[in-house]
Amino acid sequence: MIQLSLFGTPHLKVDSEPQQIRTQKAFALFIYLVVTRDVHSRAALATLFWPAVDKARANGSLRAALRAIRATVGDAALDITRQTVQATDHVTTDVESFQDLASQDTLAALEAAQALYSAPFLDDFTLPDCPRFDDWQLFTTRALAQLHVQTLQQLIERHSEAERWAQVIPYAQKWIAYDMLCEPAYRHLMWSYAQQGQQTAALEQYDRCRAVLSNELGVDPSPETKALYHQVGSGDFLNNTPQTPPSTDAPRHNLPSAVSALIGRTAELETLHTTLQENRLVTILGQGGIGKTRLAVEVAHLLRP
Repeated sequence: MIQLSLFGTPHLKVDSEPQQIRTQKAFALFIYLVVTRDVHSRAALATLFWPAVDKARANGSLRAALRAIRATVGDAALDITRQTVQATDHVTTDVESFQDLASQDTLAALEAAQALYSAPFLDDFTLPDCPRFDDWQLFTTRALAQLHVQTLQQLIERHSEAERWAQVIPYAQKWIAYDMLCEPAYRHLMWSYAQQGQQTAALEQYDRCRAVLSNELGVDPSPETKALYHQVGSGDFLNNTPQTPPSTDAPRHNLPSAVSALIGRTAELETLHTTLQENRLVTILGQGGIGKTRLAVEVAHLLRP
């Protein structure tokens, strides 16, 4: 059995024994083949992973990487022809298990999915000289993180409907850990603490929410959040509780959520933010792998309101 653990730092096991593929790039190639499950042409793989060298050298490097993979995991993991490469079903991943569980409509499956999502996809794993792999990794990370949030929302709704407030709290905390600007998550924490008679803890969540919104966006909490704060602060919350708990709906947008802080780009962010106030289209230029996509997504979040 070949197992890939891809949430957090990636790990490989063969027959339950930890293994290590000889080079980082060969490991990245194996991960890409397994996660995509597509039939890939050798030419496309060579271009993706060795973009800065000529065709002959790229093809040679691809052959060497495939040999390194097979030497570690055996021949059954990959279906290799003269023209194509594809991962087989002999390899299992925690990512696929997470996606399968998250697609099911049972509380047990959703909780099992959450237990698998221990950290972002391929956390701290990079290939600096492969910008297209970097882009694929970024958007796969964000897609899985969005599914993570969706399962959190479903779990919060299920436990809220059953008035299991103690079970809501850790899931709301996880949601905030992922998106510290998400007011619905703070409201669920406030609501759940208040339902358990923990008024001080509920009010502390409001203070935390207000501070984060002020520091990051320069805005106040929404009227809905303020109303819940005043209701909890009235001292008679349990006797005057509304019929339904807060909604899990966050403001709608089409942007992937950030999974880590953007460091060292303050000047570029300020320039882009200012420029986009007056221009509908701005092109970001730079060498491959320096973080153009990450910068663009970050400034889009700043402009989201």
